[in-house]
Amino acid sequence: MPYTPSIPDLTLSQQPQALAPVNAPLWFVSTSNSNQFSLFKYVYALYSYDRFTNSPTFLGQYSLPPRPNTDLGVFDSHKILQSQVGAYTFSYNQSGLQGVSDNNSVAKYKTFYGYEYNPDYRFSDTFDYFAVSGDLVATQTFNTTSDGGFNLTPGSGGFTISSNYNVQLFFLNTFGSNAPFLENKFFFTINDGTNNQQYVFDYPTAGTLFSPYQAYIRYIPFLDNSATLPANYTIKVYSNTKIVKNILGLKFPNYSLGLFNVGDIINVYMDNQNQNGSYNGKTEIIAPVLNPATSSYLTITSYGVIPSGPETGVVNSLQRVIGSSSYVYAFPGTRQYTQNNQDFGITNAISSVASNWATNYSGPKSIYINQYETLSVMSLTASGIANSYYQVNTYDDNMNLLNTYTSTNPIGITAAYIKYELGSGTKNLQGWTMSGTPISLPLTGYYTIGITSSANGINANYTYHIVNNCSRYQNIRIQFMNRVGGYDYWNFNYDSKWTIEVKNRTIFTRGLDYNYSIGDRGRTILNIDANEMWEASTDWISESDYAYLQELITSNDVYVIDEINGYKLPINIEDTSYVQKTALRDKLFNLKITYRYAYDMNLQGS
Repeated sequence: MPYTPSIPDLTLSQQPQALAPVNAPLWFVSTSNSNQFSLFKYVYALYSYDRFTNSPTFLGQYSLPPRPNTDLGVFDSHKILQSQVGAYTFSYNQSGLQGVSDNNSVAKYKTFYGYEYNPDYRFSDTFDYFAVSGDLVATQTFNTTSDGGFNLTPGSGGFTISSNYNVQLFFLNTFGSNAPFLENKFFFTINDGTNNQQYVFDYPTAGTLFSPYQAYIRYIPFLDNSATLPANYTIKVYSNTKIVKNILGLKFPNYSLGLFNVGDIINVYMDNQNQNGSYNGKTEIIAPVLNPATSSYLTITSYGVIPSGPETGVVNSLQRVIGSSSYVYAFPGTRQYTQNNQDFGITNAISSVASNWATNYSGPKSIYINQYETLSVMSLTASGIANSYYQVNTYDDNMNLLNTYTSTNPIGITAAYIKYELGSGTKNLQGWTMSGTPISLPLTGYYTIGITSSANGINANYTYHIVNNCSRYQNIRIQFMNRVGGYDYWNFNYDSKWTIEVKNRTIFTRGLDYNYSIGDRGRTILNIDANEMWEASTDWISESDYAYLQELITSNDVYVIDEINGYKLPINIEDTSYVQKTALRDKLFNLKITYRYAYDMNLQGS
């Protein structure tokens, strides 16, 4: 009696939140009754997806043993996904309050999960099976009972083909026994959409035996009503049909049906290592062969030499995918130690249940009258954001309302799980038209940026304070990625200075010859590497601002904004320590940073 083996029972018990920072662990956790299975491992295959076309990119497959004591399968995907999330390439000086998205800002991903182990399944023989390729034109399945015999047109008018084809017919005997067919002629009609054309095929030879599991091309068998065969037949019409190769089938007569699933990866080890050595190793199950007498399966391996007797062996590894996680999304933020249970889709995004910007800065943000800036936005639901409207309110120095500007069309926000940058600076907004009215900002005072939708419960507002730059020093405008993954800006308008650091100077010494002339060199500089290093300081700032700016000191994505030429120049912060300052201890204070441009100067000999 066929044996039905037990198989592992596996469940995905945990996956990352729908929107989670990529710079912290992104755990997938599975459970299984794995102790009884030899060489058991959890398997995770990670894919990222284009958020618009949904086309997948394979990021790797990982086999992990169960954790001691708990038997859990724990997979952290964040280090792999970091390569899929990059810095924004948006323009910070876009005109007006409109969303600008960047495909690098968020990674859409999921994992397929499963297991692998040694099932120790023995097969009793191999068999040869034809694989056929071509352009499929039409398919029709027939049943000997309901269709009253073999008939290409069982009340449906036959095949309908969209255009003329040089067609061939492919008949597949799906039974596990030889099928006797009688000599006959058979005609069928192809409806090509223009005219109906009748084709006649001669059945080739009286008494031909169609072997089990074999494909035949241009042979149209006619089932005589006196013959008896069970189950269904399938006719497929192809153009450009050809036999590609013979593929390897394996027979497992001692096991019940359903031993393998399509897509299973197995490892085959032949008992006779001196024949058909190509069968050894990993292969994939591509189809079961329905045979009442045995459990047989087709693989992607090519059939080799016909043996003189049965070929036996063992399947000593089975890898099976049993499911997938839901789609989840990673953004370039961080998760601090005390935020292990924080849902960033609520605390740092805008949706029907959240009205937060992608920043940790709170309170009115200081800005000068002619400065570009952007606000970072993460949207969890496209419908809520896309049906919202923009609003700008202007106020005087005492927060008295001056004007309200509203746009009923939130430009640039169209899809879910994308980070956006809204042009929010004074120079972005000044003179920009909202619903036909140009925005007029006060020289000093306040203004708010809002995304609002009463229907979706969205009411996100951000406040700017327009101040005068009273410093006599050059202002240095810094842009940096904050810990939420958005971009913030800060003015360093106090004393600043630069130095040129020369390093890696290569000198060639050859000495002066006996007849040297004045002006000849005895030592020559062959190579010079030089870099600009700057010190910049803020004006006097508050204790909360000083504490917040640690996000700038620890950011790995920082720029100097050249407000005259419109350049965004990459820099690296060189400071290695950050000392807390408080009003109680330090009274008045500012922040001084040291930074180096993220590129060398181009010099003679560089």
